[in-house]
Amino acid sequence: MKGWYKYTPGDKYMNGTDKKNVTYPEGTDECAIQGVLYEAVDEEENSVTLTGHDINDSKYRVATAALSDGSAKADYTYFELPFTFLEGKEYDANKKYKLAIICSSSKDGDKFIGAGGSTLIIDALEVVGE
Repeated sequence: MKGWYKYTPGDKYMNGTDKKNVTYPEGTDECAIQGVLYEAVDEEENSVTLTGHDINDSKYRVATAALSDGSAKADYTYFELPFTFLEGKEYDANKKYKLAIICSSSKDGDKFIGAGGSTLIIDALEVVGE
């Protein structure tokens, strides 16, 4: 997976995991660019669709690609992220797969942690299969 991105974190970092007690810890937001190849059908032949709640820890994940540096980038920055098979996993031509592409202006946004106003711009995103 490859492309270009630029990223500006928002000013006020916050932790909203407890919506009744939002806190503002020290920190700076970071972006996330990630690809996840996962099995599309479970053991009972039911369709599998991963969400923000399970995309990072589901047993159906097979391979991932992830940006390691989500810090601010004022200018467009090139990224090339190879997919790596998870331990004990491999591609099986007899199975069906889905590919999730995640581009988030707050890498922990699924946990309600980040900064309002963070901006991630992606350009020329490409997934290359070999």
